[in-house]
Amino acid sequence: MSPTGPVRALLRRREPKVALRALVRVLRLVTPTRPHVVVTGFPDTEGNAVEVIRRLLQEPGQRVDWLTGSLGTDQAARALAMTPPPGRLRVLPKRSARGFATYLTARTTFVTHGLYLSPEPPRRKPVVNLWHGDGPKAGLRDRANLPPRATVIVSGARVFGERKADFLDVPPERLLVTGNPRWDQLRRPATDDELRALGLEPDRPLVLYMPTFRSSVAVGARAGWSDTTGTSAYSSRDMLAGLVRGAESTGAQVVVKPHPLDADHYDVVGARCVTNAQLDAADVLLYRLLGRAAALVTDSSSVWTDFLVLDRPLGFALNDLEDYAGGSRGLNVDNLGDLLPGPQLLTPEQCAAFVPDAVKDVPALAELRARSVARIGLAPAEGSATDRLLGELTRRGLLRLGG
Repeated sequence: MSPTGPVRALLRRREPKVALRALVRVLRLVTPTRPHVVVTGFPDTEGNAVEVIRRLLQEPGQRVDWLTGSLGTDQAARALAMTPPPGRLRVLPKRSARGFATYLTARTTFVTHGLYLSPEPPRRKPVVNLWHGDGPKAGLRDRANLPPRATVIVSGARVFGERKADFLDVPPERLLVTGNPRWDQLRRPATDDELRALGLEPDRPLVLYMPTFRSSVAVGARAGWSDTTGTSAYSSRDMLAGLVRGAESTGAQVVVKPHPLDADHYDVVGARCVTNAQLDAADVLLYRLLGRAAALVTDSSSVWTDFLVLDRPLGFALNDLEDYAGGSRGLNVDNLGDLLPGPQLLTPEQCAAFVPDAVKDVPALAELRARSVARIGLAPAEGSATDRLLGELTRRGLLRLGG
């Protein structure tokens, strides 16, 4: 067994986690509060985390410590698309004494998945759970897993925000439906040169396919798992092949962006697969690529609630919806079909038929989007979602900007 083997085995059990989380809480209670903010996301360049850091660094004197898994200072500057003011941004490894120490003393902490077992925050050191999206996927319940605790939780759509808050035991009054900060990246879409660096053609309409994972890869101490019963007639690859056939007569290009946990492969002729590693190598954030998409096809992924603010065509490859709903995770709403801002695509043939309509954005698709905006309680699409969030946090006394 490797040196980390015993540690991973320990962290698969609930009891040691409970004790360690209690210890972390005590340490946060007894350490002083320093005038800095901690931000962390997964992956390191997750859009909600990046946009919060960008905005915080615009405040005179504000210090930010960015806790990352492997991101270096130069990579951080490229992700932020700015040169951080001298002495105002530190990029620290999460797995380091310095990273842990700055978390203990942070005036406010922003997370997307949790940090250091995420104990209940002290009143004077609030934690803002940015989370990593809204949508119909139910939370993954695991007895050995401790849900992260936070002072408030952020959402871009009230219906799904309420489900998320309930799952994470956040009272309704502490749900902030201000919009996800990463919405701001949609307004700064990838440039033509950046698309070329990804092997894409800027002059062709881009149809982006972003399926969530059905079977995951292993992560840290957690083994891989499946969110479906595995009985669907069509795979995500089949649906992708249908999109490619539909694009042949339109001049559109089909791009698939797999979920970072996805164990499947998308080697379909005629489709371009873009991974997180390729985006990082080209210095293109995912939501900036999304900002160039003429249409999006997804499934139960949360990405559609973000793309909806652009008012562009959406389709839903839900060929395995019943299979997925009966899997280990399931859905958090019973009326998903009534909430969707686009047609359900149940076969590869329906995927093919969708693409020409999406490229033209036929009126029927626009009507579905307008209906969905009202039904899910989408946050305002105008203006900066990050500004709205930081303004609300300041109003509630959970964030004090500046040195």
